[in-house]
Amino acid sequence: MALLTSGINSGQLSEVTDAYKALCTTSHQGSNVHYFDVDSAGDKGDGCFAVRQILPGTLLHQETPLFIIHEIGDGELSEPAKDAISAELARLSPADHAEYMRLVDPGQIRRTRQKNDIRIFEANSFETERHTGRRTTDQGIFLKAARFNHSCVPNAYFQWNPRIDCLTIFAISRIDRKGEILVNYKCEDIYKPRAERRQNLDQGYRFECECQACHDGPFHDESESLRASMKTIDTNIQQQIGHLNVQRHRVNTLISLLGAAGCPYPQKADLYERLAVSYLAEMDHLGAGHSGNITECRRRARDAARGKLMAEILSIGPNTEEVDRSLALIAAAGYHEGSG
Repeated sequence: MALLTSGINSGQLSEVTDAYKALCTTSHQGSNVHYFDVDSAGDKGDGCFAVRQILPGTLLHQETPLFIIHEIGDGELSEPAKDAISAELARLSPADHAEYMRLVDPGQIRRTRQKNDIRIFEANSFETERHTGRRTTDQGIFLKAARFNHSCVPNAYFQWNPRIDCLTIFAISRIDRKGEILVNYKCEDIYKPRAERRQNLDQGYRFECECQACHDGPFHDESESLRASMKTIDTNIQQQIGHLNVQRHRVNTLISLLGAAGCPYPQKADLYERLAVSYLAEMDHLGAGHSGNITECRRRARDAARGKLMAEILSIGPNTEEVDRSLALIAAAGYHEGSG
């Protein structure tokens, strides 16, 4: 809570803390509850299947890494990275090495080659930082998390949490019993068409996606149209085209479309933050004779910050740096309805 203490009185801090605790109750976390089994997922290898109905915000899994390779670099694995992988594998116990070699190797599935430990790493490693869109950071192996398969329309979200040195996986939509739990390996590709998504997945993970958004049919057609619309709106937002209120309208529209596309995080939280910051900046520029406008800006900033907070609690959990930033935004806006 250190981020909240600067310039915030005790009453405001208490109100923000109470709001935070209330929102946390919507996150149905239960790390001791058994939520899924690992079973065959056909050509995809193993997969994770729900053994009970799962609600959004449920912490499905958290795991420490078997090992981490630092400074992977963009594109193909470098020779030093491959040497580092081989060195880490040599240090594993026989049992852990056997589990590692059980992970899927896309080359073997395609029946083109024998199983290869480097390809296994490429297909099963996770970033140990927030998703950046570039494979330039550290990558870790998580033996159980690697069993979660990909979908461009995921029902769960994974992220490395440096505070607990674990990879976490949260449900982001309701998952029915026996349904497969799916994450998006390339969530930064949400606005891209199928051809580009497939190309990036093949380059990074060595498989061709056949999820419902990629498989030919009405859902795919609707998905491609929706993603094209979102890309256009996002481009206009990034280029700051139009009046400020027009920009805010675009942001709100994109938030709605992301919900319709089944991809609520992280883009949705980033958009809420953009809205909150814009209203806070407008508050700073308004003079003393605009108390009504300041109050409205404060309310809108607070609502956007709470939207960001809710998205984060449901997708990555409360004990994260992102949640701290959301709490700081709420505090900056002033939590009391009558403040301003």
